[in-house]
Amino acid sequence: MSKHTLGEPDWRVPVTDTRACAANITAPVLALNGALDAPDLTAMAERLVATVTGPSETISIEGAAHYPNMEQPETFANTY
Repeated sequence: MSKHTLGEPDWRVPVTDTRACAANITAPVLALNGALDAPDLTAMAERLVATVTGPSETISIEGAAHYPNMEQPETFANTY
């Protein structure tokens, strides 16, 4: 996010300690990723699921990378 004009207010809000914030999530979380995505991104999904306190699940869609909704739209639509 960037400012467009010199005098524009800076609306950015720094977010720190996101893992501690995630621990307060009690809503159900579905972390969905492509099985071919970068390992660090799939690991982030696993960490999120392990951190939230509500019900959570990670699902990987085979044959998809970073955009499973576009790469495997039928599988994505019928995943849950």
